[in-house]
Amino acid sequence: MFLAAQSIDAELGVTDTSFEIAQVKRAMVHAARQVILVADSSKWSRHGFIKVVPFTNIHMVITDDELPDAARARLAEMGVALHLV
Repeated sequence: MFLAAQSIDAELGVTDTSFEIAQVKRAMVHAARQVILVADSSKWSRHGFIKVVPFTNIHMVITDDELPDAARARLAEMGVALHLV
């Protein structure tokens, strides 16, 4: 599945501000064989108060080349493939 994000926290993973949307996204991730997070770099280092899914459930991230080095390093630590566009 392709997962969009309202916000991405380096430690928590994908977060949101809507409980209902977070529940739907969790169910979709649970049913998926592969999860690809698609989010531009402005979503990183923002904090939603509802945890959607940790990086351990994400297989690949597609984002733009403005992604901060710290975020790139965190994804590498977690073993998440990164594709910059």
